[in-house]
Amino acid sequence: MFSGRMERILLGTAIPPILGGLLYCVLMLLTSFKVGSIVLIPFIILGFIVLAGIPSLLYSLLMEFAIQKINNDKLVICISIVLSGFIGRVLGEIYWDPSIMSLIGGLIGLMVGYYLRWHIRGKPANKLFKRDK
Repeated sequence: MFSGRMERILLGTAIPPILGGLLYCVLMLLTSFKVGSIVLIPFIILGFIVLAGIPSLLYSLLMEFAIQKINNDKLVICISIVLSGFIGRVLGEIYWDPSIMSLIGGLIGLMVGYYLRWHIRGKPANKLFKRDK
C-alpha cells in the first residue's frame, strides 16, 4: 500500500503514542487500581495520541532521514532509546512525572527502534544483533 519509507514513518509516528498510553495504563493499574480506572483506558490512550503525536512525527522523521543511514544496528537502537526517552522526559515535565515518562519513552524507543530497524534491514529478528560490520 505504502512505500517502505512512508510505511516506516507512519509506523514510527503511530506506534509510540499508542504504546505509551498502554504502558501508562499498565503502570496506573499496577499502582492505583480502581475498578472505575478501566473505563478511562481508551481516553488515556487517545490523550497520548494527541499529546505525543507531533513529537512522535518529529522522532520518526529524524530516525528515517538522518539516523537510519548509520550502518551500526546497536548504535541506531541506542539513539532511538535516547530520543524517545528525551521526548518522554519533556512530556513528563509538562504533564506528569518526568522520570516515569522517560522510562516509558526509553522502553518505547527500544521496541520501536528494534522493529523499524528490523523492517529496514529485512533481517530475521534473531540475527539483527549479530556482529556489525
